Amino acid sequence: MLSFSILGFSNDNDTKYQTALDLMHRLKRVEAKELLTEIIENNAQYGKAFYQRALIHKYFKEYELASSDFIQATRSREIPKKMKKSAHYELSNIKITKKDYRGAALDLSFIIKEYPEESKAYYLRGECNYLSGQYSHALADIDKALELTPNNHEYYFYRGLVNQELKKFDEGLSDFTKVIEKDPKNARAYFNRAYCQFNEGVSKEFKHHNNHLHKALADYNKTLELDPDIEEAYFDRAEIKMELGHYIDAIADFKKALEINPNDLEAHYLKAMCNYHYGYEGVALKEMEDILAKDSLYADALYQTGWMHYQTEEYEDALVEFNKLISIEKAHKDAYTFRGYTNLELGKIEKACADFKKADELGDPEAHHDVKKYCKEK
Repeated sequence: MLSFSILGFSNDNDTKYQTALDLMHRLKRVEAKELLTEIIENNAQYGKAFYQRALIHKYFKEYELASSDFIQATRSREIPKKMKKSAHYELSNIKITKKDYRGAALDLSFIIKEYPEESKAYYLRGECNYLSGQYSHALADIDKALELTPNNHEYYFYRGLVNQELKKFDEGLSDFTKVIEKDPKNARAYFNRAYCQFNEGVSKEFKHHNNHLHKALADYNKTLELDPDIEEAYFDRAEIKMELGHYIDAIADFKKALEINPNDLEAHYLKAMCNYHYGYEGVALKEMEDILAKDSLYADALYQTGWMHYQTEEYEDALVEFNKLISIEKAHKDAYTFRGYTNLELGKIEKACADFKKADELGDPEAHHDVKKYCKEK
């Protein structure tokens, strides 16, 4: 009888616990929470009550209270192992939502220690490592998850993302292809496979270049067929078309990307460059000026605007843009070189030579020849 009393009337608590579960099943969460609180006040080791109350807190988005209760549940000696494991999963989920990836990884590591065959825990810890930039650790975890569950295409997808970050594009291609084989309507898998194809193309010798680019183009086409609202797919497809010299088609894609995200200045910039390469210099210059009106420190736009003014012999205007660029990027060797040419055209030989010498110091081989050609040492 004494033992029964010390345990805090466990039979009464068990009855209340079952009643609370029934209330939760009938969606009467407030009443259930009150009953679970009574149990906890009677017996602070009643881990199951902490766990269920934590679920209610989580439902009401009371994440701090939920975390506190899940922690108490994991510390309790009176809780089933599976429920304790679930509490660690719940804690990791809350921490991931709060971007506390290191904390989430610790909870998942506890699960892995207790359940070394739990592929989901390896996968989620891999996701945490990926999100915190620990790509090698992420790869090891997801490899282990796939070793334990070889046919999970979600795991292949995430490993593909990790391989992308590690610049293992061949491996990424293989992973995303496996996802597509299992789920041929997965737009994101086509999108990421295209990204790998493109990067393989630009990293290979030129004889492989076009082959990879055309394969990437086909995957971006499929991506947009499945999901026409992926702005990055229009942007990336436009870059490939630009690389292939299809400037008008590239402009059309950049326009599509800008319809979805009008504030994408890089899309504005590359569209302007397409117009320039196609021969629409006036349109391109106006677009560059529009970009600089939105962001006066956009270095690439400053450089190209200066270059376009230089090409049309508007040297004073070119000088203004190169001066602005050098004021924000002290090591921009091309800006020094072309400011040197601009000063040369304006008859400012001494300033031109100072620019050529600076560009030479920064490693511009063309500037080295310009110093010898235009700058006489006294």
